[in-house]
Amino acid sequence: MAEGNPKILLAGNREAGALCACCGRELQPAEEVAQCVDCGAVHHHACWQMSGGCGAYECAKSGSFAAP
Repeated sequence: MAEGNPKILLAGNREAGALCACCGRELQPAEEVAQCVDCGAVHHHACWQMSGGCGAYECAKSGSFAAP
């Protein structure tokens, strides 16, 4: 899981409608989002903070995710 500082932005046409990589809910226009600087996945800013980093598969498969 990428734990670095994300790029914080307001959801525009590109991000709005995308699914949060942590919770899977849709991002709303003008909502504050966190974009992973490693893989580009977008998250609700609150989800990023609660999970402690990126929740995208691309970052999880890097070895920091322990599969059951």
